[in-house]
Amino acid sequence: MIDAPAGRPGTARRRIYLRYVLASAASVAAGQATLLVCFGFAGWPAEVSNLTAFVVGGVVSFTVNRRWTWERRGRSNLVREILPFWALALTGLLLSTWAVGLAEDNAHRIATGRAVQTLLVMAASLLAFGVVWIAKFVAFDRFIFRSDAPAAERETRGTTA
Repeated sequence: MIDAPAGRPGTARRRIYLRYVLASAASVAAGQATLLVCFGFAGWPAEVSNLTAFVVGGVVSFTVNRRWTWERRGRSNLVREILPFWALALTGLLLSTWAVGLAEDNAHRIATGRAVQTLLVMAASLLAFGVVWIAKFVAFDRFIFRSDAPAAERETRGTTA
């Protein structure tokens, strides 16, 4: 289990960092698996495959980060959570769509096999989304999901909800 004793300073913060990394890994795994299936096996164009992977990964990211990383419960707030989350996600989508298009165009010159081309497109997607990963953490932590500190953090501070 990831939870550590609540009385230690910084424990809640470290738990958030770890959970964000694990939530990101789950989101990346879902998105990359979708990209592999759509581009690699189904033969869809890179941009369409990337858009599909973005939606799948985005739903995983929002749900896991909101409920598990920042321990938010109840209905999501459209203006405070959903719209800012997807605005940030769209930044990653635009960058990754450009990157996978560029990778697909160049992959045909670099390799003739679909497997290598698929790996190049997947690497371009990962690199593009990686560029905005830290900015997303800061936005999630400070703005989007910040209204209620997790229970362990409130305990560490000596306050209760």
